[in-house]
Amino acid sequence: MSIMSIRNTVKQWLWGDNWQEYEGLSLEEKIERSKSDAAEKREEFEQQDREQAIEKYGSEDLYQQVRDKEIEGWSVDRVERDEGRVVMQRTGSQSLIGHLIVAVLTAWWSFGLVNFLYFMYRRRVKTEKHVLREESDT
Repeated sequence: MSIMSIRNTVKQWLWGDNWQEYEGLSLEEKIERSKSDAAEKREEFEQQDREQAIEKYGSEDLYQQVRDKEIEGWSVDRVERDEGRVVMQRTGSQSLIGHLIVAVLTAWWSFGLVNFLYFMYRRRVKTEKHVLREESDT
């Protein structure tokens, strides 16, 4: 491998397939062009992500509601496109003290099975569900 091929490989790695466009530019110009190229690619990826999500949820409004809930810590349980709704869920936090008490009292004879059942019970009881519906302008 020659020095020139290594140099071209590094250029392609740094600036992508259009590295020839960067030839003859100063370092500051290369940095600015790289930033603008990265911003364009980010916008393109965000647009693709938005289009896929709208296709999944059915509308821009529902997509935005889901994003807002995901920021709050909710997760998507199921999407019901035919009814125009998304069911979100949030599981409660587990109590470390509760697990320790159950483990101390029952671990010696249940090998942790009761502690696991307590974990499943707490997870099931503490689960919250929230239904998001598409807002209509009627």
